Amino acid sequence: QLSNLKYSISSSLNAEDSFRMLLISLPGSVPTAWESDSIWTTGGVSGCARTCQSPFLTQDERRFLDSWVLSGAVIVAIATVIVLGTFCLDPQRFSYPERPILYLSLCYLFIAAGYILRYSVGSDSISCDAAHPERLALPGRGTAYCNLVFVLTYYFGMASSIWWVMLTFAWFLAAGMKWSCEAISNYSSYMHAVAWTIPALQTILIMVTNQVDGDPFLGICSVGNNNIEQMHTFILAPLVVYLSAGGLFLIVGFFSLFRIRNTMKKQQDRETKKLEKLIIKIAIFSVLYMIPASIQVFCYFYESEFREAWEKELNCHNCGSRFDETSYLIIFLKPAMSFLVGIAAATWICCDKTLRTWKRMCCRQSPAALSTTTTSTLSNSTFSQPLNRHYEFEYTDYYAQATSARQPFLS
Repeated sequence: QLSNLKYSISSSLNAEDSFRMLLISLPGSVPTAWESDSIWTTGGVSGCARTCQSPFLTQDERRFLDSWVLSGAVIVAIATVIVLGTFCLDPQRFSYPERPILYLSLCYLFIAAGYILRYSVGSDSISCDAAHPERLALPGRGTAYCNLVFVLTYYFGMASSIWWVMLTFAWFLAAGMKWSCEAISNYSSYMHAVAWTIPALQTILIMVTNQVDGDPFLGICSVGNNNIEQMHTFILAPLVVYLSAGGLFLIVGFFSLFRIRNTMKKQQDRETKKLEKLIIKIAIFSVLYMIPASIQVFCYFYESEFREAWEKELNCHNCGSRFDETSYLIIFLKPAMSFLVGIAAATWICCDKTLRTWKRMCCRQSPAALSTTTTSTLSNSTFSQPLNRHYEFEYTDYYAQATSARQPFLS
């Protein structure tokens, strides 16, 4: 009779319920747990919850990833503090169009602070569910630390991407539209409005709709970890748009700089070394930004493409592993590329003048004494001196609209 009772019970279960019972009965099935609440979904199975720690990584791999990310965050924090400190010591170093580099560095300082906070309080207080700490935080069920880390990493991450667009746009205005530093500076308030408001709207929309969830790999809170469509909407789409817009302005600006260089050589064999150094400097900075940012976008694309297969693997022990070496590489590259983008901002101040600035502070030299040994550098006169002087005096014939270009075309 007991065997008949077991048979009748098992036959009355539908296929999904039988599969859930199988999940919690199989040895080594700790990555998932059966929950009656249908909001828990893993690999397409409703009511199947994931643990807070990613089951795809071993303890040693998880410790290495933690050390990897923490080290990157500390390095970014140091690099951005140096940039901000250089600005405090010599504010004129960051006149427009280079000023957005300062705000880009500020954004990455807050991003690094978010990762450092995650490792200060532990992933259990960040990415785990507030009501069930053993499980991964679902949208809207994270802790206060979860929301704080999300704001620091997501809001300032998106803001940094927009400041990249503002930087390339300012370069475009200076080189392509022949705007002076003062003309660009007059419209800096609009840049601030765009760069800080759009990410704020994105962040508020995500939090109001309860889309903040836990990242099982990095132990932070972000968006789209439980819903691929949310990742496409709030991460991939904005990053692609911002990166493409910045790249477009950058390409047009480069063409304008090369055109200026050729014109300077044709007219009385003018010295072009400063302009060539400027082109090289912008090219190096752009490569150090564009390549890591593009790889980061690719990592998100790869994760969104294969995550469903990864999750289904948790619910099918005989289906073969889809989380291969490439998947491991993607998980490690995603935070690393983000940190490289932050470090790229510090490369702009890698010059002798920065060393002299810090030496002046350390040795308490007077600005007058230091200025006797300081030559004019590109950072303070990037476009206003070598370019605008030529626009106004030497190239009025070549640029027939030099005077009208001073008037902002946005008006």
